[in-house]
Amino acid sequence: MNIELTKKEFELLLQLVYTGNWVINSNRRQPIKKFDDLESKLFSLCKTAGLDRLAEYDQRHREWIPARDFEDQTGLAEHIDDYDEYTAMDVLIHRLAERDLHEMYGSDVEHMSREEWTTKLEELEKRYADEFEQHDLRHLRLSFPTYTAPPERTHRH
Repeated sequence: MNIELTKKEFELLLQLVYTGNWVINSNRRQPIKKFDDLESKLFSLCKTAGLDRLAEYDQRHREWIPARDFEDQTGLAEHIDDYDEYTAMDVLIHRLAERDLHEMYGSDVEHMSREEWTTKLEELEKRYADEFEQHDLRHLRLSFPTYTAPPERTHRH
């Protein structure tokens, strides 16, 4: 298979592949090799495409990788930061809403229809989303259980 791309299109493809591999593998101890391999294969073509500033060869692993400052060179750093912020907030909202749903309805949650469960969850998520949109995390407080020191030992002589 052959694909013809302009230099700019190839750079965009590199950005998409890098971002996709980053989403899939950045949080894994053992990366999924097929994604790393495809990324390396595409970055190996950078010199031929006149984009050698975007790639470097990793002698230790014997593979082509994105240049150290690839995210900054391509503007991806800002997009990745936006994604991280959105995803973190979205996950926080969802998990808080699920927690509240279970606290409010207890074991009744197990007997709710999928539609009822979804409706109630979305209502709670909306409350959190509105709160965070208005106040960010300023009103968020965690309440930790109070630590109680063990009773003092009395020494008998």
